Amino acid sequence: METLLTLITTSVILFLTDHQGDPSFDFWKGRQEIRDLECERMSQAQAHELHPGKVPPPAPRMETFMKVDALVCTPRIVPAGEQPPRDEVILTTLGERVGQLTRAATASVSNVSRWYADAYYPNITISSRIALAARTDLAENGAPVSNAVPLLAAGDLLVLRSLPVSRAFPLACIRAFEEGALAADEALLSIVLVDERSTELHGGVCHQGRWRWLS
Repeated sequence: METLLTLITTSVILFLTDHQGDPSFDFWKGRQEIRDLECERMSQAQAHELHPGKVPPPAPRMETFMKVDALVCTPRIVPAGEQPPRDEVILTTLGERVGQLTRAATASVSNVSRWYADAYYPNITISSRIALAARTDLAENGAPVSNAVPLLAAGDLLVLRSLPVSRAFPLACIRAFEEGALAADEALLSIVLVDERSTELHGGVCHQGRWRWLS
């Protein structure tokens, strides 16, 4: 069950923001429980967009006097130290790597009215975490972000699944633009594990039917 902590009402939770959203304190949870949580700090506006039923919209008057953040904590599906080694490395370095890719993505194209972000990883749970991290990072850096992803026709998906990554993503980009799933002023950031033997995430941007790898 996901835990949402909106940093608005209690001094204890506000104290956590001074430690960069790191909930490593005995007065909140036991140490083992903390190790088995994955927490992400984001603005209240972004948290409200992602979880409108649980996080209220920012109050304009409050934002004048203080910055209000939200800490989103999700229990690990597998406790720390028990993930497969590749997954453990990916999760440990996720924030830094996603930040590198989102900065490269926004620098690679201009005049984008809406960003989409998606991830392709063998573990669907980790794939979702990667995509969420990318959307959050884009939003925190001022990019307009959608929680949806462009969808291709079933026939396109069948063809793409049979192709190597190096061909599948450029073709998917062309088809998304041709079918109108991605407008001319929209861009898609895809974060991909290209080689399943590697622990390196790669990124690419689709814009106006043209695909470019970021790394």
